[in-house]
Amino acid sequence: MTNILQILPKLNSGGVERGTIEIATAITKAGFKSYVISAGGKMVAQLAATKTEHILLDVASKNPFKIWLNAFKIRKIIQNKKIDLVHARSRVPAISAYLACQNTSAKFITTFHGVYSGKSALKKKYNSIMLKGEKIITVSNFIKNHIQTNYNFTDMNRVKTIYRGVDLNEFNLKKVSKTKIATYIKTYQLPLDKKIILLPARLTEWKGQLFFLEALTKVTNKNYHALIVGNIDVHSNYKNKLDNFVKENQLEQQVSFLPAVSDLVNLYHLADIVISASLRPEAFGRTIIEAGAMGKIVIATNHGGAQETIINGKTGFLLAELTNSELAQKIDYILNLNATQKNNIATNAKTYVRKNFSVAKMQKETINLYKKILNL
Repeated sequence: MTNILQILPKLNSGGVERGTIEIATAITKAGFKSYVISAGGKMVAQLAATKTEHILLDVASKNPFKIWLNAFKIRKIIQNKKIDLVHARSRVPAISAYLACQNTSAKFITTFHGVYSGKSALKKKYNSIMLKGEKIITVSNFIKNHIQTNYNFTDMNRVKTIYRGVDLNEFNLKKVSKTKIATYIKTYQLPLDKKIILLPARLTEWKGQLFFLEALTKVTNKNYHALIVGNIDVHSNYKNKLDNFVKENQLEQQVSFLPAVSDLVNLYHLADIVISASLRPEAFGRTIIEAGAMGKIVIATNHGGAQETIINGKTGFLLAELTNSELAQKIDYILNLNATQKNNIATNAKTYVRKNFSVAKMQKETINLYKKILNL
């Protein structure tokens, strides 16, 4: 039996956590034994369905003593469970896992999930633990290039880009609930005679909610209603700033704020346009492929992973410049497209996502990499 161990700080929510569970599913399906080490979280229960053994360990702690102690604990786990490969998905647990793998037969690999903050030599040293893997998975070519440029990393044969994936069984018309859509329409008094423009993202300045609102003031076609969906009860200062902007610019009748929801598939179905307005580059950007899988037209800022998940003008639109004026122009352009033009873009988006960005493809490529490393 081949034994694979994934390690990450916690299993609460997010792309890293979701990816861990998706790969745990693939590990079991491949006939291997799946293990995950984390400090716990609300998503641990989902591991049961994958037949994964979860090992509770406080690998989220940045306490240096604890990091060293965890390394000894993880080494015992590697030895006792006869772990063949350790896949680290975050920096702090990667330090412990890397040390634990020394003088064992276990292979050590990493996934470089994002553009980690910090430009100082010390911070780069800390981040560079993710470059210690025998193989380094990057979630986009943007991250692959980032590694090469910012860390003077030259051993690119060790790097493999495996795109994140969208669950095509989840993001399709069969999963749409008319009941839930009716509830959204009634609860938030959404107008049925308007085109819906959706921006789903965490409520934080760099995700571009204010940038989006500024663009709306310049949109000439008023036949729209905008939905900003996210954790609106968390960042109260920023939410107040957005509320004040809406009031000052008399957008109350055209903008609604919705709390973060787990069933985004229904909101995508409601939408005519989906916005990805991140002001700094996303490592990948799952929203774009989720919306694309649903046949929705996406407008995204032209940097980071979006440049790989959108073919500009064919499957969606990228902003040539990071200006709210251009975003407004793109919104107007799409609102004025005829049905045939919209359907062509929607079809192209679905085809592109299904071919390149499915969970099944991500799982297959990861398992094949495991097999290659282990000479299976």
